[in-house]
Amino acid sequence: MKQNLLSFLTGAAGVTLCAAAAAQTTYSLTDLGTLPGKTFSIPGGINNQAQVTGYTESHAFLWSNGVMADLGTLPGGTTSRGVGINDLGDVVGDSQYSPQGGSIRHATLWSNGTAIDLGFLPLSGNYSRGNGINDAGEVVGHSGPDLSTSNTRAFIWDATNGMRDLGTLGGQYAQALSINDSGVVTGNAQTSIAFEANHAFIWDAVGGMRDLGTIAGSHSSGAFINANGHVTGASTISSDNREHAFLYDGTRMLDLGAIGDNDFLSDRSAGYGININDEVVGYTYRPYTGGALYQVAFIYRDGQMFDLETLVDASGADYRLYTATGINDAGQIAVDAQKMSTLKIRAVLLTPTSPTPPPTPTPTPSPTPTPCATPAHFANTTPISVPASGTSGPAVPYPSNIVVPALSGNVTQVTAKLNGFNHIFPDDVDILLVGPGGQNAIILSDVGGAPDAVNVTLTLDDAALNSLPDATQLISGTFKPTNFGPDDTFAAPAPLPLGGSALSVFNGTNPTGTWSLYIMDDQSTDSGSLAGGWELNITTDNCDIVTITRATYSSGTLSVQATDSDPTGTLQVYETATNTLIGSLTKRRTKYTGKFPLATNPVTITVKSSAGGSATATVMSR
Repeated sequence: MKQNLLSFLTGAAGVTLCAAAAAQTTYSLTDLGTLPGKTFSIPGGINNQAQVTGYTESHAFLWSNGVMADLGTLPGGTTSRGVGINDLGDVVGDSQYSPQGGSIRHATLWSNGTAIDLGFLPLSGNYSRGNGINDAGEVVGHSGPDLSTSNTRAFIWDATNGMRDLGTLGGQYAQALSINDSGVVTGNAQTSIAFEANHAFIWDAVGGMRDLGTIAGSHSSGAFINANGHVTGASTISSDNREHAFLYDGTRMLDLGAIGDNDFLSDRSAGYGININDEVVGYTYRPYTGGALYQVAFIYRDGQMFDLETLVDASGADYRLYTATGINDAGQIAVDAQKMSTLKIRAVLLTPTSPTPPPTPTPTPSPTPTPCATPAHFANTTPISVPASGTSGPAVPYPSNIVVPALSGNVTQVTAKLNGFNHIFPDDVDILLVGPGGQNAIILSDVGGAPDAVNVTLTLDDAALNSLPDATQLISGTFKPTNFGPDDTFAAPAPLPLGGSALSVFNGTNPTGTWSLYIMDDQSTDSGSLAGGWELNITTDNCDIVTITRATYSSGTLSVQATDSDPTGTLQVYETATNTLIGSLTKRRTKYTGKFPLATNPVTITVKSSAGGSATATVMSR
C-alpha cells in the first residue's frame, strides 16, 4: 500500500539530498476523501487538469474539482482500480469481469462515463491491467495468468488495432507502465543476459523495444515517461539489490540517490512520476535510527531530493506522506498519505503555493513591434566554410549572424535550418546558437559519424520526432537538436556553452537583436561547408502555434497527431516538398488526429492551421 499501486525496481549518480530547504516551493494539502461508505482511498495517476484517479476498497474513482466520482466496474464485476489518466480525463486500470461472479480482472478504459473491456493477450493468460493512457487513447499495460505475478506480457491497445504484444528484451516476460503523447512506452522486460534479470525499456512503433540498462546490478524498471521522452523508475545500484530512483534523460540513467544516507536498510528510493520539467516524485526513507523504517514521499528537482513532508504548510499537519504517485506539469502531486488523527489511508493532492511576486519595474519604452501572425522567417544565405582554413578550428564567418527586427511578444518556439551541409567527417562539427539575450544551445555536435555529408539540409526543431544519428549517414529532414559530445569548446568570441542542446532555452526571451551561429571543426584532416547558409523561424506568444505530437508511418499508412494553440483552427497535412494536400485532421477535444494512405517513405510533412500556424516533421519507417 505504501509503495504505490505497482511494484518495480530503481537507479543513477552524484546528487545532493535534502530533508528540506528554505528556498524550496511549499505546498498546500487537499484530502481527496473517499467514495460514500468507504474508509480509505489510494491515488494513482494525475493529469494536467489536476484530476486524480485511484481506488477505494472496491471501486476505481476519478477526482475532479473537489468531487470524487465512482467509476464503477465492468458488467458482472464488483471491484475495480484506477491506475493511469490522460489529459482528457480518460482513466485506465482493471476491473473484475465475470458474469459468473469469478475473480478474473480485465484491463479497463473508462471514457465518457462508459467502462470498456480491453480484453487480454490470449497466449499470456486471461488477466490484464491498463497502466497508462495518452491523449490519442492508446493504452499500455500487462496481461498474464494473474495480476500478482511478474510472469506477464506487455501490451499496447488502441480502438483500431486492439491489444498487441510489445515483446521483451530477449526473455519471456514484460510489463508496460506508461506511454506519452508521442507513443513512446516505458516499463520493464526480462533480458536474455541472466535468469530473471529485468531492465527498464523504451519502446516506439519505429524502433521497437530498447534496453535502458541499470545504474549497477541486474534490475531496473521504467515507471513513467514524460513528453520529452525522459523516464523515471528504479534501478539496483549494486549487487546487494539496493535500489535508487533514476532519471533517464535520453542518453543516460542518472542516480537520484536516497535521503536515507548509506544505511543498507534506508538507502533506497523509487521514482513513480516525472513532469515536463524533469521534476521526479516517488518514495524514499529517512535515515535509519532503529525500530521501524520511516518511509516518505519525495520530490527531486534542481539536482536535489526533498522530503515532501517538510515542505507542506499547516494544511498537512495531520498527515504522513508515504509515496508520491504522480506529478503534473504545474507541479501538483498526488500522494498516498495517512491521516494521523484517524489512522486512515487517504489520497491527497499537493499544490505548490507561490511566494509573493516582486514589484514589477516600470517598463522602458520600446519601438512598436511588428505583429506576428505566423512564425517569422529570417535567413543569412552567405556560405560558411568549415573550418576557415586548414582542417580544424573556427568556421568563416565566425560567427555568422542574423539580425531580427522588433517582433511582438516573447519567444515560444525557435527552429534553425542548416542549408547545404557538406563535410568529409561530419562527426568533427560542433555548432553553437546564441540568442540576443545571451542564451545559447549546442544544436549540433558529433553527429553523423564518418560517412560524408553531401548537400544535406537539416531543420532542427525541439518538436521533431527523432534525434540526429550518432554514427550513421546524415539525410535531409527535420530532427531534434542533437549533441553527442560532452566536452565541446568554442573559440572566442563565442560565449561559454550553457550545456544544453534544446532550442527551448530561448523560450520566454525577447527575439529582437542579433542571433549568432558559431561553428567549430574540432579535429584535423577533414573540412566542409554550409553552402546555403542558415535560417531561423521564430514564433512568439502572439502567434498561432501548431505542434506535431506524433507522426508515424507503417504499412502504407501515415498517422498524425497534432495540437493548435488557437482552438478555432482547422488543421491540414501537406507533403512539404510539393505542398500537396494529404488530408485534414479531425479534432478530438484538444487533439487533432488523422490516418492517411501514403506511398512515399520517408516523407517530410507540414501541418498547417487555418489560424496561421504550422509545424514540420520528417517521418520514416524502419
